[in-house]
Amino acid sequence: FNSTQPASVSEARVVLHDDAGNSELLNYYGNGLYKGSGLKGKAGRNYEMSFTLKGSVYRASSMLYPPAVFYEMKFEKSAFKQPGEDKQLYTVNLKFSDDTDTENFYNIEFLVNGVPESESYTLITDKYFATGDIMLFSPRWKFFEKDGVVKVIITSLGEKEYTYLNQLNDLVSAR
Repeated sequence: FNSTQPASVSEARVVLHDDAGNSELLNYYGNGLYKGSGLKGKAGRNYEMSFTLKGSVYRASSMLYPPAVFYEMKFEKSAFKQPGEDKQLYTVNLKFSDDTDTENFYNIEFLVNGVPESESYTLITDKYFATGDIMLFSPRWKFFEKDGVVKVIITSLGEKEYTYLNQLNDLVSAR
């Protein structure tokens, strides 16, 4: 793991393919960003991206997982207070859908007033938080202040992506 900023590449040929035989050559927009406009992602479909640079071809593939249906977000007063502060803090309870036919993995991010709540994300699996087809998740280590606008982003992940992000978390926390 190297924490230095990677150099962006502007001269790559980047192509996105789906499992229905469609493909699109992505355009370079600067700062290492390549975008397309024709191929639209569909849940349950598999995608492969190929990068050709200086005669070498690199490939990555993944399935676009169906999104979880978000049902509810409730805040509760927390008994915890920062030492020396009298501010009331709140914890959050999340309720969203889960497919009972497969083991599912999720990445949860919180934005407070449009800004990421921290430099981290929360990874969970339905193995520990599912009750039937409902996920009930309450991160008791996350605290929020009254009158903040909280946005929750729940991303469905594959097991490989979940494992990779967990390993990345372990590397970062070991520093």
